[in-house]
Amino acid sequence: MDFVSGFSQAFRRVAGSRAPGTTAGGSNPVATIDAVKAAPAPSPLKPIDFTNADEINAVLDLAARIGDVLLASGMSNGDVKAHMHAITETYGIHDVHVDITLNTLMLYTTMGPTEGALSAFRVVSKLSMDFARLEEIDVLVRRILTGGFTRAEAADELHEIVTAPPTYNSAFVLIMWGVFTGSVAFMIGGHLPEAIISCLSAIVIMWGSAVLAGHGLPLFFQNVFGGLVAPVPAALAYHVGQHYGIEVNPSVCIGAGIVAMLAGLTLVQALQDGITGAPVTASARFFEAALSTGAIIAGVAFGLNIASRLGIPLPGFEGSASTNVVQNVVITVSGALAGAFFAVACFARLRSTVITTVTTLIGAAIYYMILIPIGFGTIAASGMAATLIGLFGGLLSRRYMIPPLITAVSGITPLLPGFALYRGMYSLLNDRPSIGFSSMATAFAIATSLAAGVVLGEWIARRLRRPRIATAYRGVRNIVRRPLAVKARTNGSRVNGPRANGQRTNSRGAPRTPNTGSIRARWRNRSYRNTKVRSQWRRR
Repeated sequence: MDFVSGFSQAFRRVAGSRAPGTTAGGSNPVATIDAVKAAPAPSPLKPIDFTNADEINAVLDLAARIGDVLLASGMSNGDVKAHMHAITETYGIHDVHVDITLNTLMLYTTMGPTEGALSAFRVVSKLSMDFARLEEIDVLVRRILTGGFTRAEAADELHEIVTAPPTYNSAFVLIMWGVFTGSVAFMIGGHLPEAIISCLSAIVIMWGSAVLAGHGLPLFFQNVFGGLVAPVPAALAYHVGQHYGIEVNPSVCIGAGIVAMLAGLTLVQALQDGITGAPVTASARFFEAALSTGAIIAGVAFGLNIASRLGIPLPGFEGSASTNVVQNVVITVSGALAGAFFAVACFARLRSTVITTVTTLIGAAIYYMILIPIGFGTIAASGMAATLIGLFGGLLSRRYMIPPLITAVSGITPLLPGFALYRGMYSLLNDRPSIGFSSMATAFAIATSLAAGVVLGEWIARRLRRPRIATAYRGVRNIVRRPLAVKARTNGSRVNGPRANGQRTNSRGAPRTPNTGSIRARWRNRSYRNTKVRSQWRRR
């Protein structure tokens, strides 16, 4: 008990109790992702001049710019729309139509039946995994929803967030990518030599990709470059190790490098868009992810050919050996560290990094120490582990007020099927098409299972931690829309329950609460709320 208490206190000191911008929520604040999907406030918190077209255009532009950052950070279309609707409603603009198609955002509204239409249009340039900026935007939106910023103040704050320099310098980020890839090498059965080689290869890959991106080379060729670099150091280290008596498994090095290149793909976002009703965007993102994966495969194949031409051919594919309990513990800890280093490589701050580490540790422990040992297949185990990552990550993210997207993406990244993808590609190149296509299909199934599982887990977390105010306003809406149940009878009439001694009662025969106070004040009365909601459901 002393150990648990000490760990809990240390966790609170590191992660903190609440994030900035939550004081307006009272003792039980609501996460931004849930607040934007709750019922709007009865009246605008920061109303603007609705007769001024410039003011309305400024609000639409503010919502579009915030949606731009959220969409570029990997958030799904449905969540981005909810954020933009919540922002416009806070300033009093309720009748706004929002359309998002892949990388374009459009907001449309009118000032009245005789006035012209007003709209805002924005194009998202590219995907940018900047978790620090995502956290700051999350705090900004939460402050807007609680009435903490006027429109001009929110625009100034957004400008400061967008133009701020990166949280970490490029050299530190490259090191984090290397350490992340080394941790993945430990996860898939490697040892210290494989981890060092994977780390150095990842640093070269990420540095080269950044240089090529700076010169405007498309992402497809950047992935080809990464796939080309991954096999050559592994082949060179294998032959040098044979000369000096050091055992090196090049398959682990290449598999870890492939995981590092797969980490930036939009598979989770694509699947979430498809599930939540954005099939056009989902199809485009799936095609983009498939094209990037094909570029990685082509690059690795080219790299293997170059290694053979240089006289350092790779040996046959070497799978990972069976593990015991101690090795499973090492693999689990390596998975947690891989999730943490990936989050830092994407500019996550300390709070998000700690929550991500805990979430990834839970998912890796369940996968490697429970599901796989008891006989679950890789695909099923990946889906169940990802569901728990989405669930626990969503709950912890809401508790400590960080975007759940950070824990979801970082949590499943170490489980991406880089090893299976390399095995399939190697088999295809060595005239074993049945094994190759089977391994490639398994890799695709694992990736889809991970994405689907984390989306399901996040949905469960959202249902468990949805804001209370949404339930209250839903009850008010049902009461207002439901007509009075007036039934004519031969011996009298009945309105909302029988009468007892001339007093109006509810359906249970209890005296009705007097109609005093405002609607919101009456809904704060718990006994009245429970009686009213139960009677409504009973009459249905």
